[in-house]
Parts: sequence; structure tokens; C-alpha cells
Amino acid sequence: MQIFNKSPFTPLKLPSRHFDVVVYLGSLIAMLISSTYKFYGWTDPVDVIYGGALITKGIMPYVGFFSHHMPFPYFLAASLHILSNHSLVIFQLLFILGLWFWLMLLYRWIVNEVGRRAASTFVAFVVLGSTLVFSQSMLAETLIAYTTITLLCAFSFRYLKVGYIFRLIDCIAVSTMLAVIILSSLAYVGFVFYVQYYSFFSLRVKHLTQRV
Repeated sequence: MQIFNKSPFTPLKLPSRHFDVVVYLGSLIAMLISSTYKFYGWTDPVDVIYGGALITKGIMPYVGFFSHHMPFPYFLAASLHILSNHSLVIFQLLFILGLWFWLMLLYRWIVNEVGRRAASTFVAFVVLGSTLVFSQSMLAETLIAYTTITLLCAFSFRYLKVGYIFRLIDCIAVSTMLAVIILSSLAYVGFVFYVQYYSFFSLRVKHLTQRV
């Protein structure tokens, strides 16, 4: 007598919409849990958060207080201070929600390009590895990592496709993402210069010369 219509070891297959909901909620819960992790040997998040608080009081970096860091994380922290009314709990919650929303946009993009399996693997890698690389903290490297991933997706799924026309709006988008990186840390100046050079001279100028 056949007990099972199919093998009990057959992988569970969720409908696409249900699978997406699992990814959305699972990644959000995991990121919120990871945000409670504290590492007291790393002072950069404190520097960024405190610097942002000083900016809200009119004290500007490099003039009102000393810092060897680039300005973008400070001003982003200042914006979060204003939105959170200087509550560190709400500050951290807004920061995590912003990263989660950014990650989910990348998830949808990757799903549309290569499918849910690769996209969910990517999300799992980012979320589970977040504590190891302190991406739950207000760090310049966190912003740079997410921006760099966005750049890689843009080049992989759009700009390097055969026949794609690299337009002025694409130049602006790449320049904006590179500005976020360079205004977060000067350590990536070589990467920024290379991507900027490749974007404008290998893609944009090549397209313009082909038109001529």
C-alpha cells in the first residue's frame, strides 16, 4: 500500500509570493537581532553617531571638532538624529530599516535578472554575515559595501549588456554612487577612479564615437 503520494524527502516548494514574504520577514528579523550585537573594541560607530549629534547642534566636522574621517557618514547620522529625535534606539532602528529596504531592492533586482535562488542566497549571505563585518553598525564601510554591491549589480545586469546604450542618466547614477563611496572613505579612491574612468571613457565615449 502506498502511504505517500511522493517522497517525504521532496524539498518544500513555496509559491513565489510566499517565498518572497519569507525572505522579507526573515531578513528583517535577522537584521534586527544582529543590530543588538555590541562590539566594544570598535569605536568608529560611536565617533560617527556622536559627530552626527554635534552637527545637529551646529558644530561642523573639521572646524568644530577634529576627525580624520570623511563627512558623508556624519551628515547621514545627523539626519537620523533629527528623524529619531536623538533617541539612540530609534536611530538604530531607522538605520537598520534603511539597510533592509536597500537590501530588498537589490533582492528584487537580482530576482528579476537571475532568479530567486541566487537572490535568496545573496540575501542570506549578507544578513548572516552582517555581524562578522559590523554591518549592523553606523560605519562608513557599511555604506560603501551596500553602494559597491549596487554598482556591481548595475554593471552586471545593465551597463555591460551587449547593445546597451550608456546614457547621461547612467553617468549621473554611477557618479552619485561613487560620490557616496569617496565621501565616506578616501581608502577607496583607487576603486572610484577606475570605475569612473571605465564608465566615462570605455562606455560613454565609446557610444558617442560610434554615433559619429
